[in-house]
Amino acid sequence: PRSNEIYAEGEKISNEIIKYGHQYDSSWITRVLDEDETVEAVLCGHSERLAIAWGFVANPNASKLQM
Repeated sequence: PRSNEIYAEGEKISNEIIKYGHQYDSSWITRVLDEDETVEAVLCGHSERLAIAWGFVANPNASKLQM
């Protein structure tokens, strides 16, 4: 039910790390991308990243997240 919030938080995290110089490494993608896919979208859609985004959505004032 909160998927929009989770994906928005994931986008926010991605934008923040890009601002600090992060570059996505497409060599980790092991399949051909569809025409409408981006490297960023494929790499940021993994369950681990979504779990981190959910942690921030569910606990906005937390000082630590444990996965």
